[in-house]
Amino acid sequence: MAKASWIEREKKKRETVKKYAALRAELKAKKDYAGLAKLPRNASPVRTVNRCQMSGRRRGYLRKFGCSRLTFREAALNGLIPGVTKASGKPMTDPISDMLARIRNANLALLPEVEFPHSKLKESVAVILKREGYIAECVVEGKTARKIKLKLKYQGRKGVIEGLRRISTPGLRPLCTLNRNSPRAGRDGNGDCLHPARCDVRRRGAQTEPRR
Repeated sequence: MAKASWIEREKKKRETVKKYAALRAELKAKKDYAGLAKLPRNASPVRTVNRCQMSGRRRGYLRKFGCSRLTFREAALNGLIPGVTKASGKPMTDPISDMLARIRNANLALLPEVEFPHSKLKESVAVILKREGYIAECVVEGKTARKIKLKLKYQGRKGVIEGLRRISTPGLRPLCTLNRNSPRAGRDGNGDCLHPARCDVRRRGAQTEPRR
């Protein structure tokens, strides 16, 4: 938030510009530069600075919205700017982790459904989740921009999925055997190792043992 004195100073500058606007236009038409030099310095429009209407901040000003970039980001995330939604300019590096994060957040918030953009790999993971009994339903919707909608399962006020994490990440590709009896595969009661995404899911109520 800018100091109140700076905001008031900017208001006075704009009042001065408005007061001498007609006279400046007349002197400029006559090319009377000596007369222009006698006017107050703040009578020139170049002396004014665009400030955020909400915080008074002068840096990072967005003319289209009349506010700074920080205020714009906060208002957009809170849905206070109609027609503006959050979008990332960079491509997603790990869509599987994004999918798992959405499922975890929905599970903690006790939401009945969760949806995310479709891909064949995500659909394969969702099908395995449904087959193993972690979710109630998996539906693919849409024709061009398809989405995957999952219906989550709960036991009272707690979700069936107790833990969900990605084992193999883009920065770390651990190798392990696919043997069902291997503790690394998660088939010993601690959970399930979902392939091809290599995700570890812990079922609520399962007996957990330290991994070797």
